[in-house]
Amino acid sequence: MSTPVGQGYTEPTAAYYLDQVRKYIAQNRAGKSASNAYTPLYGVDVSDSSTVTDTIATSNPGAPTAFLVCGDKAAQLLFLEFDQDLVDGSDNAHTATVAGAETYTTGPKISTVKGLKAFDFTGDDDLTISTEGDFDRTNAQTFSIAFWAKWSSASIMQIVTKMTAVANQGYEIGVTAAGKIRIRLINTATTNEVDIITPLAYNTGVWNHFLFTKGTGSNAAACKLYINGTSITMTVTTDNLSATMANAIPLVIGGYDGGTVRFTGQLFDLQWWNVELSATNASNLADGKQISYNASVTTPSFASFSVVAV
Repeated sequence: MSTPVGQGYTEPTAAYYLDQVRKYIAQNRAGKSASNAYTPLYGVDVSDSSTVTDTIATSNPGAPTAFLVCGDKAAQLLFLEFDQDLVDGSDNAHTATVAGAETYTTGPKISTVKGLKAFDFTGDDDLTISTEGDFDRTNAQTFSIAFWAKWSSASIMQIVTKMTAVANQGYEIGVTAAGKIRIRLINTATTNEVDIITPLAYNTGVWNHFLFTKGTGSNAAACKLYINGTSITMTVTTDNLSATMANAIPLVIGGYDGGTVRFTGQLFDLQWWNVELSATNASNLADGKQISYNASVTTPSFASFSVVAV
């Protein structure tokens, strides 16, 4: 079935297509005078006996609100698109519990179908993710966190954390008072941690894509930050981590556990991986392509985003 010239559609369903064709024909016919013949570019034969079936299978039939991003739930532990819902697209059922208001605003629009909305953090809300043990990491384990973010506030804020403001064991990705990204991997603050900061500030009110990756090493050299697909040389403040970061504190987005040092800005497309993502992954994610790291293949692959939420 062809698409009318100049008309795009994003939902692979017959019902949506038929509605778009109807609108297209009506709009063009309305602009013609009675003396002008009009022949639509495409037509669909419809009779009283026609039946349109619109069925989409979910990745988890027992949970009709579930959807699966890339079939890679063993490596991708969390995927929050934030496009008007908090469904975990990793299919790992890591539910996000909202403290405060759940509000959305215009997203980065990184493709025609991805980024229409983003979660709007006002400084009075945050998200707690279930099953905290899944996100624990020692100093020798790998993981990666990716997200789009936009903010303009010039204050200390936390974007992703697994720690509290007073129990300094865990990890955090936050913002300094100067608007720079600060990443800390902590066993004991200052005496056993990695503390790295970007040389530039990003509180410009412009969308940027951030990907933090950690390799198997325990030092700052094992940590990388990609911004809009490009690796950034970080300023190293402390580099003496030698013990675990694991704790019993939930993963929180938009602040510390306990509701402090909250984020004011917008977040979109947050992904948590238990592998060290690559520079190619960083470039693809920044381009709006969804990567896959299936254990059955040795080379990561990616595909354009085409997931349908049910």
